[in-house]
Parts: sequence; C-alpha cells; structure tokens
Amino acid sequence: MSVLNIIALIFFVLSIIVYIYIIEFSPYRKKTLVYKLFRSRIVFVKKLQQFEEIPTSFSTYTKATYGGVFTLTSVTTGLMATLVFFIFNSQKAANAINGLDLFYPVREEELVMRSSILILLAVYVFFNLISTNRMWAIMTIAMGSLRNKSTLSKRLRMHEGKKVLRIYVSAVNLYSRAWGAMFFLFAGIGWLFSPVLLIILTLVVLKVNIRRNYYSSIYKFVDGHKNATKVSTGVYKW
Repeated sequence: MSVLNIIALIFFVLSIIVYIYIIEFSPYRKKTLVYKLFRSRIVFVKKLQQFEEIPTSFSTYTKATYGGVFTLTSVTTGLMATLVFFIFNSQKAANAINGLDLFYPVREEELVMRSSILILLAVYVFFNLISTNRMWAIMTIAMGSLRNKSTLSKRLRMHEGKKVLRIYVSAVNLYSRAWGAMFFLFAGIGWLFSPVLLIILTLVVLKVNIRRNYYSSIYKFVDGHKNATKVSTGVYKW
C-alpha cells in the first residue's frame, strides 16, 4: 500500500475516533443535537405511558422510523453488493475508474484492499440497523402491554415502563451509531477513486456532522433558541 493510501486511511480512522469522542465521550456531548434529540424522545416515550390508548402520533412516529431504517438498510445492502462486485471484478473496476482520468491511478490490488475495508464498515452499519429494527419491534409490542391501566397494578406498570425505556434507549443508540457510520461510509466510497478524495470527503463529513450537532437550524429549534428558524421541510440548514 502506498504512502498516500496509508496517510488517507489513518486520517479516515482518526476522524471516526474524533466523531465518536465528540458524540459519546466529550464533556460537551450533552450539548449535541444527537443527545438533545435522544432526551426529547425519552420524554415522548414517558408521556406515551400515561395514555389509556396508544395515540396516533406514536403510530406515525413508528412508521416513519421503520421507513428510515428500511431505506438505510436498502442503501447499505446496495453498497455492500457494489463493493463485493469490485472485489471479484477488480480488474474491470480498476480499468473503469482509471478511464475517468483521475489524478491518482488505481491499481487492482489496491482496489481490492479498499473495498474489503469499506465492507467491514458497511457490515457494521447493516447489523446496527437490523438490531434497531428488532429492538423497535420489541418496544412496540411492549408498549401494547401498557395500553390498559386497569389490567396492571401501578407497581407492575412502572416496572414495565422502565423495560420499555431500556429497550428504546438501546434502539436509539444503535440507530444513532448506524447513522453516524453511514456518513463515513459515504466518505469512504471516495477512496475507491482516490486517497485524496477520501481525505476531502472525510473533512466534509466532519464539518457537516459538527455543524449539524452544534449550529444547524434544527439544533436551535430543538434547543429552543430564540433565533431559531422554522424547519418545515425537515432539511438541515448547514
């Protein structure tokens, strides 16, 4: 592996470590958008336990979550299939990439190595999404047991409610990690073409994630900032 590839790979791995530290271990992690959304979802689930019947809003929220997980799972599966194709047809893939006349030529053995490393990241995303789907299904079933207050004692209801919250926390953590890894997976696709492109896309991903977690309009909206702009389309303002 060339020196430039080694530098690009080290930079890519260090960027992932920095992102994980910011989101999960930094002293400022409680100020991130990921954490604030996590807390708002916890409040939402706690309020659901007070209803006799599960409201329509929860059903809508569940459908939206299932849809998001399904979409990301489909995209990840497609990326894994593409990477496997590159491994078993490395010569054709390398020739096709080199036909684009990029600044950095791609060798066949390098393409196999890059694809193999990216498949590991794609598998991590895939299994996190599958686990999210499983945990969400379990939580939905558990929520059904809390529908009728008259069939459960207050103590048992509180115990079941805590179980629902634990399941929900696990599901949200898995989904957040899969979403974060997906960002870097898309940056890693640039490595198939050039190590320089990997470095550039990794920098873009870091900037987008840091801005999304601290300075985006949706962050200000969730945080209750007085200058927050309305987010009607669901699109981040970078």
